[in-house]
Amino acid sequence: MTVFLSAGLPPEGMTPDERKRLTIRSRYCCLLKETFYHKGADEIWRRAIWQIEKDIIMQEAHYGVAGGHYVREMTTRKIWNNGLWWPTTIKDAIEYCRQCDLCQRMGKPNEKDRIPHEPVLPLQPFQK
Repeated sequence: MTVFLSAGLPPEGMTPDERKRLTIRSRYCCLLKETFYHKGADEIWRRAIWQIEKDIIMQEAHYGVAGGHYVREMTTRKIWNNGLWWPTTIKDAIEYCRQCDLCQRMGKPNEKDRIPHEPVLPLQPFQK
């Protein structure tokens, strides 16, 4: 894809069907200063990630500083909200959450795990 975007010519040996598919896919891709970007369904351009970066990003999104052992939807959303993308983001997030030992031990939160929301009443005026 990067060769096609930079040179403007499809690789040799491609069938007409493959060329058509490549042209359609390239509508959602852009190459700026040797960096590959992909446009999502929400019309936002996200930087495509190399395979070697994927594990570090997934780890940080799931249980890093901004993590919290959230399920696949939240983990994927955190990655996308930070402007990052790779073709198997959702599939990798599902697999990563399934392999997380702490998530498997804790299971899904239920009603007993919730802290009741009770307002804190101030005792004096302007007290927080």
